[in-house]
Amino acid sequence: MSVTSTFFFILNVRKIRPTSLDHDVRLKIETVKDADEKEWIGVFTSSEEMHKGSAGNVQMNQSIESILRLALNWEQVNGIVINPFGKYIQMTKKMIELLINGYEYNENERKSKDDENN
Repeated sequence: MSVTSTFFFILNVRKIRPTSLDHDVRLKIETVKDADEKEWIGVFTSSEEMHKGSAGNVQMNQSIESILRLALNWEQVNGIVINPFGKYIQMTKKMIELLINGYEYNENERKSKDDENN
């Protein structure tokens, strides 16, 4: 996979508390292209994975949910690719949609049970 466009995400499965800044920040997110020239959001499981390829030096930790939702709403990309410079896994938008729908269903079920118990 080759880098096309300066931020890559490092996967973080724990929730991150939102932070606010007193000014606007512009981010340029790099994508990677596969052999068919399709673009994907590159995410990494570690700094070591990120530096196997030509990724930039800036890391941004994000929750997996926020990355998946970004991929769904970004027309230009086909999904995400985890660790694109090594042994990688691609998740298409359809796969992401199924994952998010399952997550939301389980969250709603859990909340319903919590409400019944209170």
